[in-house]
Amino acid sequence: MKTTIIATALVAAAGAAQAGSMGSLKMKHQGGGSLLSGLQYRATVDGDNVSASVAGEIRHKTKNRSGAARDLPQYMSSFCIELGQSTSNGYRTFEVRSILDAPNPESNSPHDAGYGQQIQQRIHAVVRAAIDSGIIDARLQPASGATAAELAAVQLGIWEAIWEQSGSIDLTSGNSMLHGHDFTTSNALNTALASLTAQANSFVALSRSEFSSYKVAGLVALTSSNTQDQLAIVPLPPAAFAGLGLLGVAGVARRLRK
Repeated sequence: MKTTIIATALVAAAGAAQAGSMGSLKMKHQGGGSLLSGLQYRATVDGDNVSASVAGEIRHKTKNRSGAARDLPQYMSSFCIELGQSTSNGYRTFEVRSILDAPNPESNSPHDAGYGQQIQQRIHAVVRAAIDSGIIDARLQPASGATAAELAAVQLGIWEAIWEQSGSIDLTSGNSMLHGHDFTTSNALNTALASLTAQANSFVALSRSEFSSYKVAGLVALTSSNTQDQLAIVPLPPAAFAGLGLLGVAGVARRLRK
């Protein structure tokens, strides 16, 4: 059974605790993963150009985990949220931060600044849709049976959420587009993208107050100045539980036991 960890009160409290670094870890790219090559993804915003030919699940090995990163596994998968840098095969230090504080450096964002509220909400929408679709679990790890095309669709949706400036998430138009890809994966990728973006757009269309109940709890950025920033889901910090009634905590506990 798919489990989405959603708790409005916890997410709101966690947001207040996410100012600055919430912890750190060392992480290196392990290779492997379910990656789809032959893509032609390209975005152009305010003179900035980014592109990618491979998308999907990125696997890492971690160590020296502290703070909010303490309960991340030794081996984990993530998705890229920065195209100005590449992954590293050697250990690099990452800070656990709010998506609002990504990317690092800021020059690797659409407008040479932090991603801000709109991009953060769009990333949440894509990840929530991917969890609800059963492609990834509530810790951002690939679900059993997830295909390379489905995981590539998640990554492409995240890039679209960052680089597209129009209201909807659509990789067939705008300044962030999938221009072509290997014909052997065409149908599988297009099917996965159509389903994922339709669900994500249903969340993007909500008002900010309505959408708050659909956010993915613990969704954060892992940022580094000298290697590619990643997306992760970490357990909520203890401060997120401060002031919550027992009924609310019990409700979340029941969700976690499902």
